[in-house]
Amino acid sequence: MDELMELTGLQQVKLEAIKTVQKLLLDQQLKKQQRVVTTCMYCSFAFMGNPGTGKTIVARLFGKILHEIGMRKTANFVETTGQQLVLNGAIKADVTIQSAMDGVLFIDEAHSLDPKSGTEGAAIITQLLKAAEDQRDRITIILAG
Repeated sequence: MDELMELTGLQQVKLEAIKTVQKLLLDQQLKKQQRVVTTCMYCSFAFMGNPGTGKTIVARLFGKILHEIGMRKTANFVETTGQQLVLNGAIKADVTIQSAMDGVLFIDEAHSLDPKSGTEGAAIITQLLKAAEDQRDRITIILAG
């Protein structure tokens, strides 16, 4: 968290990170029988901004934070782009998703997955949504663009 706080600017990002981490830490303090599976609201994220605003750096730091607070079992950080997922196809996209389990899947330029531009993007979006819902206790998906 210190590395994130040392970045110049990004006040809103820092505030959201603090609120998210506080929520996750509070949930962890509950007894196991009192817990409900954390909603996807705290498992997957969309980082939006112009090129060069630090989305990738913040995503990497956020992945570390999620591991450090015990939200993710590993510091595994798988980085790809929407275009690369589309080029590789839905079958390989599933392999990429599986490789990020217990960590973070970061997809830069996620707009390339626009379902309106082809069936491959639609299939991959469906896979991502399914993973975000069914595996929310094992994977954090961060879309950027």
